Amino acid sequence: MFYDGTNGTKKEAEKASDRLSIAVEKSLRSLVKGTDEYKEKRRSDGVKRQDAMIPALAKAFRRVFAQQEKDIMKQVDDTKGLKKVLPSLSTTYTQLYITVLTPTLTQFMEQEGQIALDEVVEGASFVVTDAMKQARKQQIVDIATSVDSVTDEKIGKVITEAVNNGLTPQETRNALRQVFTELSTSRLDTIVRTESARSATLSQIEARQQSEVVEGKERYTSVDERTCPYCSAMHGKVIGLEKSYFKKGDSMVGTNGKPLSLHYCDTV
Repeated sequence: MFYDGTNGTKKEAEKASDRLSIAVEKSLRSLVKGTDEYKEKRRSDGVKRQDAMIPALAKAFRRVFAQQEKDIMKQVDDTKGLKKVLPSLSTTYTQLYITVLTPTLTQFMEQEGQIALDEVVEGASFVVTDAMKQARKQQIVDIATSVDSVTDEKIGKVITEAVNNGLTPQETRNALRQVFTELSTSRLDTIVRTESARSATLSQIEARQQSEVVEGKERYTSVDERTCPYCSAMHGKVIGLEKSYFKKGDSMVGTNGKPLSLHYCDTV
């Protein structure tokens, strides 16, 4: 007799029992995934994977920065002529960014997408779609524009000071090297963490879409004494899979009762 009370052969009963075992296993697995312990482990594991790929991503960025520094230094031989001949970084190096960042970001996106898909569908293979490739390329273009516009501004200040104060070429080169030292250290750490998180999010959302079983996403915040009141307020909020938690210009109220205006889009 089957577990549902109907009659059948021994072989059919064994198949039915196997199906029941699989169903129970999936049900238990689903319950486990709903616990805070599982969510925290998932978050922690994601951070570890992100930390593991950051050196490779940082190395790729430094290739771009080294080329930029080399090209800029070639211009520093006549201080009075600097403002006229200095190239704009943001219009020059986009293709180099694409060339050096694409392999690392693609590998990371494939990894994160497969892990996310494995969580909900057994035996499925994650596919980096044409839409994802285009989104990845646009991400890199946005990175280049954002990073280089800030660097251009910092270089511009150095050049203005050099011209106004009559700095020697050597003094100007020293000041410019400081700009690129900062770019390759403290600024770079923020850049790679932001972009690796963005790539992981893009892959995870795409994986959920490919699963055809996930309809929404939940914001999980690791709440402790260091958590800001606005991240705390977002903890546990569920929205549609393709929805954004915020749009540029939105505002929210934190657990401290104070409003926060958002000047960026958030899809984590």
